[in-house]
Amino acid sequence: MLDDDRSAGFCPVMENKRKFDARTIRRELHELAELSGKETKTTSYIQERLIELGCREIISDLGGKSLIAVYDSGKAGSNVMLRAELDALPIQEENEFSYISKTPEVSHKCGHDGHMAILLAVADWLNANISKLQGRVYLLFQAAEETAEGARAVIQEKRFQELKPDYIFALHNLPGFARHSLILRKGVFAAASMGMKFRFTGRTSHAGHPENGISPLDAMQSLVTGLGTLSQRISGFDEPSLVTIIHLKLGEEAFGTSPGKGVVMATLRSADDEHLQLMARSAEELAEGFAEIYGLKIAVERVEEFAATVNNAEAYDHLERAALKSGLEMIMPEKLFSWSEDFSYYGREYKTAFWGLGSGKAQPQLHNPDYDFPDELIESGKEIFIRLLEEIL
Repeated sequence: MLDDDRSAGFCPVMENKRKFDARTIRRELHELAELSGKETKTTSYIQERLIELGCREIISDLGGKSLIAVYDSGKAGSNVMLRAELDALPIQEENEFSYISKTPEVSHKCGHDGHMAILLAVADWLNANISKLQGRVYLLFQAAEETAEGARAVIQEKRFQELKPDYIFALHNLPGFARHSLILRKGVFAAASMGMKFRFTGRTSHAGHPENGISPLDAMQSLVTGLGTLSQRISGFDEPSLVTIIHLKLGEEAFGTSPGKGVVMATLRSADDEHLQLMARSAEELAEGFAEIYGLKIAVERVEEFAATVNNAEAYDHLERAALKSGLEMIMPEKLFSWSEDFSYYGREYKTAFWGLGSGKAQPQLHNPDYDFPDELIESGKEIFIRLLEEIL
């Protein structure tokens, strides 16, 4: 246990105030939906449930809004950490059930409410079974996953570093796969990615005399075309890469004005961190070249950088053995996933493994306004986490 209980957010043992009901908890979390870095109500809710479930030690305010529940068997052994995410997305919910998000234009469209409920179900199990294990279990409820800020903030915390986790595991529900199936992949599981903003500045003029100004239009069109062929022009890489144009803005909505400013926004994705950086540098060179050709100023900004999520071989072996013991269907896709996860940053310093939990072939896709996490997945997710703990500890 940590030497200073106060810095750890020490909590006394408390008897359950209510019977544990994962389904109700998941739906209450769904209603609380909060954006990255603003998960105040969600964090308080998690902490209250942990106390009710008998948690004796909580490390709070970790790297912002994140927190860790500590379970110590009192016996020598490994330190295993399990992670779930706290944040929701800036998406207006399009559902009609009773527990829709109470936060306007914010909702859990990635299933993080379900992931938290799974970890709380594990907490309920640990309260009765930690003495049967050898070592420590850390349940990490991490803020700001969607913006790629949460994991890095947690890792930089001295209180996190003192825990010295031997393994860190996490899951994500995946629509399009059979419900309760386990999606496992050795090596790279999900892509590295980053957002890029290209701001062109020329000179505004009257729409009747565009020759008196400098419009960014031609440079923007050229950049969009150039970004579309970026990955093909960078050789020596055999994994797929992707550039997606996500937003364009040219001038203002004023019919009497020829625009002098424009913005191109794009997301770059690759299976390899180094290759992603190479793509980003090439994109910057493209933008700078077109700005020079058309007499414009250019400013480039990189945002929301995610490393590639790579499964450590040793951690993956533990995961695969736990999956086999569960008896659930196992799917091993040939291709990596093109979305990104900030769980990847733990993998740079610790032994980590990440997997998918199928949420149904007909399930609405992640980030869709009508998506909702299937409650029946909570038991499957809990099962694998418990099998992992029993496998290692």
